[in-house]
Amino acid sequence: MAFLFNSDPVRAAVFRKVFARELPDVELFHSSECLDPEKVRYLLTWTAPNDIARYRNLEVLFSLGAGVDQFKRESLPQQVKLVRMVEDGIIRMMQEYVVLGVLSLHRDILAYREQQKCQAWRGLAAPQATERRVGFLGLGMLAQAAIERLLPFRFPLAAWSRSRKEIDGVTCFYGADQLAGFLAHGHSRLPAAADGRNPRHSGCGALFLAAGRGEAAACRPWAAVRPNCPASGSRQRAS
Repeated sequence: MAFLFNSDPVRAAVFRKVFARELPDVELFHSSECLDPEKVRYLLTWTAPNDIARYRNLEVLFSLGAGVDQFKRESLPQQVKLVRMVEDGIIRMMQEYVVLGVLSLHRDILAYREQQKCQAWRGLAAPQATERRVGFLGLGMLAQAAIERLLPFRFPLAAWSRSRKEIDGVTCFYGADQLAGFLAHGHSRLPAAADGRNPRHSGCGALFLAAGRGEAAACRPWAAVRPNCPASGSRQRAS
């Protein structure tokens, strides 16, 4: 019985130490190593390898992350169970990233960075958090964890999901029929949750924070908040 790790070899070395300590009866192999495919029972990977069919005794495929959208169920052997992994570290990192992104957009941090590059200073309006709407596309476990961290700032929060969900303190929308209503709800800040789909339009000039997988971010959200540098005659040295 073998466990195949299909990712970075440095991370594989970390997993190997843990397996030796916790699961000494299970052999862990990196995908670069020679291995009889008949021995593989478990596979840990971010995407399904093209030759997955050669692992005829594969029982479980573990996603190397919280999402499984990158796997096409029809391309996996019928007997294989697909498992997504969520642990405290992933949750904390997502919370940190979303809070950092939302506050950076809310307080125009990147606009000030551009001013600094231009050696200029112009005070920008700083609305209260209660005046900034934040919307989540997707309302899975990681989105809910991020919402938990944003609630104390008192942003008006809304979320859209494919199926109906209710979260205290959040205006919830669901289904294709309610997506347009969500986008028209006046969100000035629009982070995408890890399980969200990339919309074709953001609506109402909303700024888009991509918190999902990189391949889902078809736009460059930060560019929307970058100001033009002041004319050379009006430049002031930043304090």
